[in-house]
Amino acid sequence: MTFSGLTGTNSAAWDWLRCLAVGGTAPAVLNAANEVAVNSFLNHKITFDRIPTVIERALTLHKTRPNPEIQDILEADQQTVIL
Repeated sequence: MTFSGLTGTNSAAWDWLRCLAVGGTAPAVLNAANEVAVNSFLNHKITFDRIPTVIERALTLHKTRPNPEIQDILEADQQTVIL
């Protein structure tokens, strides 16, 4: 496995940082999708390089709710885990 630094602003990591800046329910979705993707990797269901794809899919499918209540955040997390 080889790791390298971020190159340019096309990296998935930059997209995720922008997601955090958006706020609302997006960070909860990012976190839940990451947990699902890493768990899938650890259980040999996906390869390591597919983790960003899983996260990106979850973020793309999610409609962010601005100024969420705690219930909105919990629902966003739960819906992401189901994906």
